[in-house]
Amino acid sequence: MKFRFRPFYFATLFLALSLPQAHALVSSEVTLSSGYYQDYEGEHQVPVFLYWTLNYTGKSGVEAYFDMGFNNQLLIDQWGYFLYQAYVTVPFSQGFASAPYRRSRIQVGRQFLSDGFELTLLDGVQLPVYWSQNGGANLIAGGSYAIDEKRFDFSSRLYGGTLHQKILGAKWQAGYFQKQRRFEAENDGDAESSASEGLAHASLFKSYEDTFLKPSFLLKGQWKLSGAQNEGLSDLYQGYGELLVTPLNTVTLGTSYSKRKPSELDPAETTFVYRLFAVSPQKTASGFITWSPNQDLRFSTKFRRTQFDSPEKLETANEQELDISWLHGKSSWMPSIFRLKSYGGEVWQPALAYRHSLSDAAGLRAEVAAAHIEKLNGIESWAYHSRAGVDVRLAPRLLTLALVEVERNHRFELDARAVAFLTYYLF
Repeated sequence: MKFRFRPFYFATLFLALSLPQAHALVSSEVTLSSGYYQDYEGEHQVPVFLYWTLNYTGKSGVEAYFDMGFNNQLLIDQWGYFLYQAYVTVPFSQGFASAPYRRSRIQVGRQFLSDGFELTLLDGVQLPVYWSQNGGANLIAGGSYAIDEKRFDFSSRLYGGTLHQKILGAKWQAGYFQKQRRFEAENDGDAESSASEGLAHASLFKSYEDTFLKPSFLLKGQWKLSGAQNEGLSDLYQGYGELLVTPLNTVTLGTSYSKRKPSELDPAETTFVYRLFAVSPQKTASGFITWSPNQDLRFSTKFRRTQFDSPEKLETANEQELDISWLHGKSSWMPSIFRLKSYGGEVWQPALAYRHSLSDAAGLRAEVAAAHIEKLNGIESWAYHSRAGVDVRLAPRLLTLALVEVERNHRFELDARAVAFLTYYLF
């Protein structure tokens, strides 16, 4: 079941622009990027990227959001456009005094979905309903899609919902999703096939702000209840655990562990790389330490270890990162260093970002990064990236940001481009 989304795109755009403007809040941002680069084959390219976002909120609470991109797809030498999000929200309530954002509503269109272990873009409907400021439900139905899809594609479908309630100071959540997918015939004459599975999920979050160490923890789990190879409740399909503690007012420590296994019924494009290499769930242990001796200075170090089974052996990846943020007068400095060593090779990347406020209406920014790459296939080289620009408030409701970017790596002899952001607010 496929149909082109162009009629839907124009209908949504018409709705967003034709809604009554009196007492409405409208913001629009247009980003135009163009430049020049010479690729590793010596070809000269001039990329052009145009992005447009539109937000509308009416006096009645009706909202519309629209986000699209238009560019010349260099890899296939063809112009194209992408509809990232386009949806309309109609509220059923105004929320609660202490939680006005918890509004019962219906949201229809192409939208971002983050519920349970689902993290995808959904062509369909979300129905969040709140019976109190601490309890509610979210019902969803629609098709999952990949960002480069040119049509509405309901081959991968998702139905279900989640309940959440705060009980004894802890937030409890539980839900169920039914996934379905239709697989197209690989060869002419073959019949299409389909599969479905039921997934239950639950989570618990609790914090102890008034106790020693101020600990907080989050536990999440997902179980496969039904499917082609599952009868009844199976073992933990996916899981996540996180613990945060604050031994001092200036120090925060955190650790987490996850077991992730993307569903085979998700759009193939969203898990292509994982499916290409992994034959087991991906298990990741991570931790971080943040130290803020004062409000102008912060140090943060992170580490992560990931492993999974490939068709050949156990694969591992180790990441380490150190970030510093220092605010000095009207300037801020953010140096960092990152290292990744995995089955694909090793990367070291030092970087520095700088911001300086010229006035309440203007500021400067600059970034520079260099990465040393050693890949498994024998490629060893340096990659460089730099960016500098100025942001200016031309009027109370008009913001601009102009940037120049330059890159060089083993694929591009030179990649230089100019980027301009333009944001206008109508009140």
